[in-house]
Amino acid sequence: MMEKNIRNMDDNRWCGIYNTETGLFSEVYDELFKIEVDIGNYVKKAEIVIGVVNHFRGPLLFVNDRKYFLKEMNYEFIYTHLPDAKGKFQLVINGEEKENLIYNKPDFVPSPSWGDLEEDVDFFQWLWRREESPEAKAKFHEFYTHNPV
Repeated sequence: MMEKNIRNMDDNRWCGIYNTETGLFSEVYDELFKIEVDIGNYVKKAEIVIGVVNHFRGPLLFVNDRKYFLKEMNYEFIYTHLPDAKGKFQLVINGEEKENLIYNKPDFVPSPSWGDLEEDVDFFQWLWRREESPEAKAKFHEFYTHNPV
């Protein structure tokens, strides 16, 4: 399936529709949670839409119209806490910085949907933690690899 329905991690009443082939993204408001969602999450920060979805090639990270099939790349996520409730997220592939995003952190409110730690509700920290060890990275790759039956 080319289109993936995924939840906005900052406001889960929004559902993103991401086309894995074309990179097109749209949103619909789903306050009653009637839309069945696929494995994946996204956030919108200023002019940036960034998310991760499951794909048969492994986790697919998208940043606007750019796509990264992470399982096929030598990549690293770098996260830095900045002053004034900001964060910095970088994607490095083969030693070359591909994405460098500075953003305002979401207001931290423990959520039964996401978790009780700031790292659970901040998409960038959540993503960064997916590679905190080789075991975590392998688990992330396995979970986000869609194997059609």
